[in-house]
Amino acid sequence: MDKVNIKKYQNLKIATLNIQALKNKTILLEQTMHENNLDILCITETFLTPQILSYNFFNYTSHRNDRLHKKGGGVAVLIRKTLKCRTLEFNIPANSLEFIGLSVQHEYTPTFNILCVYRTPCYLKHTVNNDLNDLHEIIDLLKPNNTNILLGDFNLRTVKTVQQLNNILSMINYFQMVDMPTRKDSILDLIITNNVAAITNIHTVNTLISDHLMVACTYSIFKTKVEPRFKFVRNYNKINYVQFGHDVLHIEEKYLSGCDEQLSFLNTSLLQVFNKHAPICKKKIIKKDKPCCITAETKILKKEAKILYSKYKKGLIK
Repeated sequence: MDKVNIKKYQNLKIATLNIQALKNKTILLEQTMHENNLDILCITETFLTPQILSYNFFNYTSHRNDRLHKKGGGVAVLIRKTLKCRTLEFNIPANSLEFIGLSVQHEYTPTFNILCVYRTPCYLKHTVNNDLNDLHEIIDLLKPNNTNILLGDFNLRTVKTVQQLNNILSMINYFQMVDMPTRKDSILDLIITNNVAAITNIHTVNTLISDHLMVACTYSIFKTKVEPRFKFVRNYNKINYVQFGHDVLHIEEKYLSGCDEQLSFLNTSLLQVFNKHAPICKKKIIKKDKPCCITAETKILKKEAKILYSKYKKGLIK
């Protein structure tokens, strides 16, 4: 079936926040999400460990990747329950880069990918190079035809490190969208995407629960609908066969010179009778679920089960 874009967009509100310890801020965070009508929130520096159970947020599901070997760090994504999502697998060892990825879909809109990223604030040359190389490798694993949105605290304070990031992004047609300070005078919390046209209304929000500003944006996607398909069939349900036969037998005889002309006249006359008694009607094709594959062994077992059930109903077996 062909899909047709309609003019309406579906807008999702997406944001990122370095929360600097989630444990004692869950109520304030939930209030912030509802006040800003967020659909997806990427959180960095959760300070959670695997021993801490996930917190419940009303109407949201949480997905997290905790730091295992030392305190601090950790990333999480809170996503509205109306959105379908699954965790993306990245089988690559990251150095000091922490991340979690989700494939997300809203209703029948195209799937897009969200990646929450946290980079430890280390500015040694080899560490920055390794982190940016890891980021490049992660982006390469994302499907380029999907909209991919990376959000989080990248901790790139210097002009040189920012330029390194921009050089990598320009090679793979990705763009960094945030141009306003997110902590003091530094732009640390970023939004990176390969679909610039879909990301609008980028702004910061002072949540008062962190010294980082929350960075939010609107992601606009086409809502798509499936164009229905139709078939044209004759309706034989209410045909009067006696009258139909009578009309066929009384088709006007007409003798034409050529065989082709005679055949064409007969076809036209018969078609007129059919159109009178069994007119062509237009019916919508309803897509049925494909039956699952059943092996020959399963068919035999089903047949035996049917026979045994029949005997049971007749009282022949107990």
